Amino acid sequence: MSRLRKTEKKKMITLLDESLRLHNQILNHPAEDFTELLELCQERAIWIGETLEKAVPEQKEIVAELENYCESVYQLSIHRESASDRLVVMNRQIEEIREQIRRFPAVWQIVFMPYKSSMWDSLESVWLACRQDKDCECLVVVLPYFQFDREQEKLIPCYEGADFPEYVSVTGYEDYHMEIEKPDVVFVHNPYDDQNLVTTIHPAYYSGELKKYAGKLVYIPYYVTTGVISQEHLNLPVYQNMDYMIVQSELFKSGCKGMNYYDKIQVLGSPKLDRIIRMTREKAKVPD
Repeated sequence: MSRLRKTEKKKMITLLDESLRLHNQILNHPAEDFTELLELCQERAIWIGETLEKAVPEQKEIVAELENYCESVYQLSIHRESASDRLVVMNRQIEEIREQIRRFPAVWQIVFMPYKSSMWDSLESVWLACRQDKDCECLVVVLPYFQFDREQEKLIPCYEGADFPEYVSVTGYEDYHMEIEKPDVVFVHNPYDDQNLVTTIHPAYYSGELKKYAGKLVYIPYYVTTGVISQEHLNLPVYQNMDYMIVQSELFKSGCKGMNYYDKIQVLGSPKLDRIIRMTREKAKVPD
């Protein structure tokens, strides 16, 4: 499957549209900005070509057409007297490239970031659905965390990547770079950031840091309740950085009325309950 991202594809089409507008400016703009506008056209084409080569190295045709376009830009820079005719050709090149990119398959990169294996069930059913979607590239990046040792009165580093079910392919957090990947969606189940005195995830993965690079940050509670949300869970760091919160019921959501994140809450159910339903259907054996 292609690893071209939908966000990258959207940006490519936007840049190509901008190039068409620049072509129009070149015809009407003062001569002193002629070279600068051509450089902008070339920079956009180069970025698109390099991104395609990195994401889908087997894709040669569009890259070759971008190279032809860059040659056209260069020829225009040294033959200004024929700008009108040359820009007609360049417009046609951009339109053809844009149409090919529109038809090219792309995926959303969806990243699940649990930290405790025992809490994986709070994300699992969403991951299972995502994994079956051909438009999604799903990754599970298990986060490092710290456990407070009362006897030694210090934080002990922990990592549970090896404790997840065998059917879950885990990507090491050292191998996944948020600032480079810029995932489309990140799912988390930890709402506390630095406000949990028993366990705390590594500060590099606090919700504010994740939101710097994630297109959308989605929080799903690691727990279920008898229906309502407790008062101590009404003000937690993740609420200020998330784009959406997935909750188990309308009753649960109603407990957040008046909070500034109320409109971000989506009532879609709980993955923890999804897992119980799945295990019941599969007649899973209950341990002694």
